[in-house]
Amino acid sequence: MLMPNGSEQQISVFANAKSRRGSESFQRALDLLKAAGVAVGESQLYRDPRALDKRVGEAVKKGARLVVVGGGDGTLSMVAKHFVKSESTLGVLPLGTGNAFARDLSIMSLEKACETIAKGSDQRIDLGHAVNDYFVNVITAGLTARIASELKDDAKKRFGRAVYLFAMARGLSLVKAFHAKLTMVEETLEFDTLQIVIGNGRYHAGPFPLSPDASITEGKLSGYAMATTNRASFLKLAWKLRTGRQCDLPEVYSIWTEGGKLETWPARKVVVDGEISNRTPIEFKVVPKAISVRVPEEFKG
Repeated sequence: MLMPNGSEQQISVFANAKSRRGSESFQRALDLLKAAGVAVGESQLYRDPRALDKRVGEAVKKGARLVVVGGGDGTLSMVAKHFVKSESTLGVLPLGTGNAFARDLSIMSLEKACETIAKGSDQRIDLGHAVNDYFVNVITAGLTARIASELKDDAKKRFGRAVYLFAMARGLSLVKAFHAKLTMVEETLEFDTLQIVIGNGRYHAGPFPLSPDASITEGKLSGYAMATTNRASFLKLAWKLRTGRQCDLPEVYSIWTEGGKLETWPARKVVVDGEISNRTPIEFKVVPKAISVRVPEEFKG
């Protein structure tokens, strides 16, 4: 990879072997990067995500210009904190199941990711912040927490995105309704519900838009909440998710905010980028232009 002064700079590439395609795609990613003219220095596939997180942090502290991380949304959420208030840029290899964050960056394949690392530009994007940490994609409470508890790494590797359908069907049969209060900068909403989703960026659960106008560069969090406990209404919501028009339904509230607080009765588990992280109540906010990422030419934010 040639820098502006014409000199070649090596980059570091780290990946999570526990991601759906981590082990099988890591060497292919290295081959694609080298074929694209990228000078790959240190490269490592980690079976312990904590070791990966530590090594990424060390590379950023040493002033690495570009650090490439391979994994799913959970992996990228884990390492995002290291790039805040740093001069380093994050490069993304989509090796997970949903890869919503990579999709937000207009990166739809491993080949596109490697081309972007080689020829793309750097862009500052927003992050969310909740439960004393940053997140790249979504925080949720309700049905999603039940789904997350049903998902296993080996099942995701074996069945891919289809595993979500099985987990959703089981989760919908087990999830319990709760009362929620969303106190936001702009407004306060109070309702009974089965599901709340608050997101940073456009997509969640893979290809599904949070809303038609959601963005990862606009300085706002967006999302939706079911203002009903009728399970049949979730089926209508799921159908609308394909286009991001779920908030057209009268029983679905639209969320568009700089931040706020989520309270529930009783307390509910909170899922942050696919990982069960804490329980309500939680405070959340957007952090505009928080980190630099490598994006393709067609990236629109």
